[in-house]
Amino acid sequence: NGRVVIDASGPVTGETSYGIIGINNGLLADNTLTIRTAGPVTSTSGSAISAQTIGGNIDITAQGSILSNAGPTWFGDGIYAEASGTGAVSVLATGASISGYDGIYTATRATSGIGIDVQTTGVVSGLTQFGLYGRALGASVNLASQGTATGVLGGLVATTSGGSGNVTVSTANADSANGMGVSATITNAGTGLVRVDVTGASTVSGVTGVLATTDGSGAVTVASNTAGSRVIGTGGAGVQASANGGLLTVALAGGATGATGHAGVSAINTGSGAVNVNVDGAVSGTTGIYAVTGTGAIDIGTAGDRSTGSITANGAPGIYAATAGNIGIHVGAVSTTGGNPVSFGDDRQPFPISSDSGYAILALSSAGTVTIDANGLVSGGAAGGIYARTAGTNALSISTAAVTAAAGDAIQADAFGGNISIVTTGAINAALVGIEANNRNGGAISILSGGSVTSGAGTNGINARSNGTGSVTIGSTAQRTGPVVAGATGVFATSEGDINVVVSSVTGATRGIVAANQRTTSSSPAANGRVVIDATGPVIGQSTIGIIGVTNGVLASNTLVINALGPVTSTGGSGISAQVTNGGGDITIRSGAVTANSSTNGTWDGIFADGRGDSLISIATTGTVSGSNYGIDAFSTGSTARAGVNIAAG
Repeated sequence: NGRVVIDASGPVTGETSYGIIGINNGLLADNTLTIRTAGPVTSTSGSAISAQTIGGNIDITAQGSILSNAGPTWFGDGIYAEASGTGAVSVLATGASISGYDGIYTATRATSGIGIDVQTTGVVSGLTQFGLYGRALGASVNLASQGTATGVLGGLVATTSGGSGNVTVSTANADSANGMGVSATITNAGTGLVRVDVTGASTVSGVTGVLATTDGSGAVTVASNTAGSRVIGTGGAGVQASANGGLLTVALAGGATGATGHAGVSAINTGSGAVNVNVDGAVSGTTGIYAVTGTGAIDIGTAGDRSTGSITANGAPGIYAATAGNIGIHVGAVSTTGGNPVSFGDDRQPFPISSDSGYAILALSSAGTVTIDANGLVSGGAAGGIYARTAGTNALSISTAAVTAAAGDAIQADAFGGNISIVTTGAINAALVGIEANNRNGGAISILSGGSVTSGAGTNGINARSNGTGSVTIGSTAQRTGPVVAGATGVFATSEGDINVVVSSVTGATRGIVAANQRTTSSSPAANGRVVIDATGPVIGQSTIGIIGVTNGVLASNTLVINALGPVTSTGGSGISAQVTNGGGDITIRSGAVTANSSTNGTWDGIFADGRGDSLISIATTGTVSGSNYGIDAFSTGSTARAGVNIAAG
């Protein structure tokens, strides 16, 4: 029953064994052990400093270098400190170097309070095992390295089991050849938080660069504060972070790199907690950023704090985000190569979709909103550029600069009732469809493309389908969509509600523009909407119709308006075809020059207008209209005074 104090002002050398051994077998909490050294401490066949207590705390202050020459033996640590009872362990080592089997090994059976606190300023080396190691049974563990920490099996390893203690690691440079650069874990359902901070322009490297996990309910954070810092996984993820319901945050001012088969940043919440990832440096891996949670929100960057570093993947998505909650992605440039390709069903849904699909950005929510905002180049792999889906009735929004897809669609958005909004400011280039938007339960679709849209052979430039009464809007008078160049139809839009297509120039290998208000399923009620097509530049249908507008609405208000002031050219179909099939809505056509060329499938009208019911057809032209059949062919089946046909050709 007493205290033990060792205070050495000069060098200490154990020529055949330990440098310093301090033991306090007292059972009481005040049976403490204190070791203070001002000079170097060296051992030959044991630990340079060894400290053990049963009841009390251990406090070690080492100002000089600490070296164990014991070789690969468990009893040869630089500093070994173990409180086998509930005492706390504190180590402050300010010497230039510490090395041994473990550089510093600390352990306590403490279940509460601060169990382990280790701070170093120099180089700490674990020649066989760990650089810095700290373990508790529920108490908090804190490791802080201002110099370099290196260990064969781990650079810095901190863990606590059960209880409410926190695990925190702060490090400058750290590396491990066969383990984690940094490992910070809570096991046995401990409720504390886990936090790892990489300080300065440092590099943390290991099989996994940083591992930060808990199976309890606490928050997990991995952060770096300097742009030049890097976290590197040589055989695993750069950052691998997981939580079990608490907030999970990865906030890196620097970058992260994952090894082949792994992510640059992997953030997984197995509970309902949120996942926040923000990386300002470059991210690379087989997957760039992998973010998954159960029902919580996922935010990769934020609207006010975008992830600005380039994100590069090889063999999987640049960004993969999946949850039942909301998804927000605010990033710069994202690219991937390879990955698994997808196929498309009759409804244009891609399959199979997995975390290995070759999209640059893949965002999947089963019940929440999805927002994607990428202001750098997005370049896709074997599946496509961007695929976003929400299976709930929430909104889906995509805003991009340029998007390139060497395979698949450049942009595809699928919703099930919530509104879809797509805004692009750069060129869209795709092997298949340029922009695809499918609303499968009646929500609205809006597409504003400020750059060119180009699709591959046999595919449409823009596809927009609302299976219900949701409106479809492509372009606006303030921001016309186009030019569009497509391997099939240039612009295709269909809905049971209103349709507005506002474009500059459109060229389709088959049809130029198709806008059809019609029943989208056999069980749908009658269509009810207006159709407006407004084109200021050339519209070309290279093998069928130039422009076709159709409304199957049953009301007189279901009108059809086509303004085509630029030249319209078709081959194998009418230049302009306008049809009202049910309710007697009016047809209004204003055009410049229109040319319908003959083909092997017959001769065609320059302008064809068919109004069923009490349709009033009004046609005004300002250029030459020529057809291989009629120049203008218009008829209305209406018998009332308001029905009829008016043509003003100029």
